[in-house]
Amino acid sequence: MRQKKADYPTKAFERAISAFDDFDACTMEYRLLLDTQRALLTAENFDGVVQTMVRGDEIARRAANCGRRLAPVRETLNGEAHDGPRTLELRRRLKQSNTTADFLGSSIAQVMASCIVKRDAAALEIGNDRATQARRGGMGYVVPSNTSASIDIRR
Repeated sequence: MRQKKADYPTKAFERAISAFDDFDACTMEYRLLLDTQRALLTAENFDGVVQTMVRGDEIARRAANCGRRLAPVRETLNGEAHDGPRTLELRRRLKQSNTTADFLGSSIAQVMASCIVKRDAAALEIGNDRATQARRGGMGYVVPSNTSASIDIRR
């Protein structure tokens, strides 16, 4: 006869649900931030995009903290020591969180790609302006050679 497995402990379940709720709040904030960044990019408000990146870093740190809080839950759920309604709910929330994280990762990559396209277009425009100034014999604004590396958001 198979031994019945215990459900996930109540106190640990409550802590895990709290961490999932905090993660969900972070992802909602980040989704709104990405929408704001897309609008700022469309409006070519690059200063605004840069300013929102600080907020994005803060949200990402909070989400990473939630991930650390959930690490023991993931480890426990990978085994088969528990079974029951709380365990099933934690498995569902974990799957949902992973899906959300994947979606956000792809959305972040799209915004970053847009930033890179805009950055490269601006660098090309500045380069063309410099060439025009040089042909006219005037002194134009000289862009430091490491500018594109210093604003590369992929770091």
